[in-house]
Amino acid sequence: MWMMNGTSIIDSGSLNTVNASGWYTSGTGDFNGDGRDDILWRNSSTGENYLWMMNGDTIIDSGSLNTVNASGWYMVG
Repeated sequence: MWMMNGTSIIDSGSLNTVNASGWYTSGTGDFNGDGRDDILWRNSSTGENYLWMMNGDTIIDSGSLNTVNASGWYMVG
């Protein structure tokens, strides 16, 4: 993973591996208001949603979000 400032790489690191079937990165953004991008995960098979709150390449908190287990639903925006 590269941490960027515009087009300049300011730091690099690695994240945990997700070895479970059906999980994909659904989006990134500042979900907890700390000025840093966080990672939203979604499981396309089960409808589960999970959030990693990040500080660079370090997960500072994480947790499950409501499950939406209906066909045709997906994350946008």
